[in-house]
Amino acid sequence: MKMTIGMKIGGGFALLILFMAAVAIQSFLIMGNTISNASDVGQRVVRLSLDYQINDTFKELSRDIRAYLLYGDQKYYNEYEQDIKETQSLLEKRLNNCTAQARPQLEEVLSKVTEYNRQIDGRAIPLVREGKLQEAVIEAQSVASYASDAEEILAKLIKENEQKTTGVVDKMQSGAAGGRSRVILISVLALVAGILIAVLITRMITRPILATVHEAGRIAEGDLTGEELVVRTRDEIARLAEAFNRMRANLREVVGQIIQSAGQVAESSSQLAAQAEQTAAGANDTASTMSEMASTVDQVTGNAQNVSAAAEQAASRAAEGAGGVERVIGQMKAIEQSAANVSTAINALNHTTGRITQILDLITQIADQTNLLALNAAIEAARAGEHGRGFAVVAEEVRKLAEQSASAAKEIYELITTVQDESGKAVEVMAAGAAEVAEGSKVISEVGANIKAINFAIEDVARQVQEMAAATEEISAGVQNVAGTTEEQTSAMEEVSASTEELTVLAGELDRLAERFRV
Repeated sequence: MKMTIGMKIGGGFALLILFMAAVAIQSFLIMGNTISNASDVGQRVVRLSLDYQINDTFKELSRDIRAYLLYGDQKYYNEYEQDIKETQSLLEKRLNNCTAQARPQLEEVLSKVTEYNRQIDGRAIPLVREGKLQEAVIEAQSVASYASDAEEILAKLIKENEQKTTGVVDKMQSGAAGGRSRVILISVLALVAGILIAVLITRMITRPILATVHEAGRIAEGDLTGEELVVRTRDEIARLAEAFNRMRANLREVVGQIIQSAGQVAESSSQLAAQAEQTAAGANDTASTMSEMASTVDQVTGNAQNVSAAAEQAASRAAEGAGGVERVIGQMKAIEQSAANVSTAINALNHTTGRITQILDLITQIADQTNLLALNAAIEAARAGEHGRGFAVVAEEVRKLAEQSASAAKEIYELITTVQDESGKAVEVMAAGAAEVAEGSKVISEVGANIKAINFAIEDVARQVQEMAAATEEISAGVQNVAGTTEEQTSAMEEVSASTEELTVLAGELDRLAERFRV
């Protein structure tokens, strides 16, 4: 998968955010558990506080009733009545905020307290009001079991609530400590992971960049001999390294070409200087040659006019020869058509003789059948005896006629065969003659075509000779121009020679600049 630098950095931050989210979630869970446990502890503390108040109030009412029984002072009774009401009110309040497990115990305490108050009010209090304190104490002691039972149940309930509250508090503290440990562990892991990710991403980014900077410094110093950068990632840095490698390869190639070109330029400038000198000398020779060429061109013009006249005469003779060839071709075509007609007639004759041969075959078959019938008739006449003698004579005559017919048909067949053989030979001879005539026509046609081509060529030659005559006049004028141009060329060659010297100097400077690079 291709990962850019942004994706790598984003991935590192994403991992850190995940660790931070884990820390936040763990803290949230710890806070939730702590709040839940704190709420539970608060409710238990409220219940335990009510239990303590009930226990204290119940003890107060016990002291108040004992004081009233001992001293008969009304204020103790009033306090007792107030304590009873407060105790009952606290018990009812506690029943509204209790668990299902504690409800039976609280209801029993309320029942004991109520019964204790009823017994005290019904049995002991009237005796106190009558002044019978000793008897009142005895009556109070007889119902003291209600109070002791209630106190015992309250003590047991308080102890259970204290134990449960202590357990919940211990659990809350243990959970908070475990949560703190987990938060610290996750935080440490997040810190370590963040450091590792930062180091890894930094190394992945900085190492290839530092290598690229180092190689760029070498190139800046003119050293192009370094090895290619190898980056195993597939991000922007890898593309930068690839571009850097291509740049160095291109620079190496360009510098090599510059070094090679500098040598070639120096060599070429030397050759160009020598060629310029040769060209200048050649230009001088050309000037003298042009004057000689001018007189030669005048002679060519006169010769061209003579050739043009001769070409016109040859064209006239070639036209006459072409007309004669066309007439010969017409005669050859007429002969070829006559030979074809004769061949057609002979073929028709062969076809007719073939039909006659078929008829003769039929006559021969009829004669054979007649001869056979005559033989059968003679046999039957011989069997008939005297009565069949006349019939036998007729049968014999018929047999003789059949034999004569067969003999005549055979002679006709032989004559027709001879006619067919001779006509076949005649057809072959006519075919050979027609082929020779066709070949002659072809040769004559080719001769006519060649004569026409010669005529066209002669006309073309005449036209070209005329053009050549006109061209020679132009050449004569051009020769004069060339003479002037050669003088200009001579001065130009002197300028080229000076330029080649400057080019040689520039090539030397280019070579010195290229030597600064190591390829």
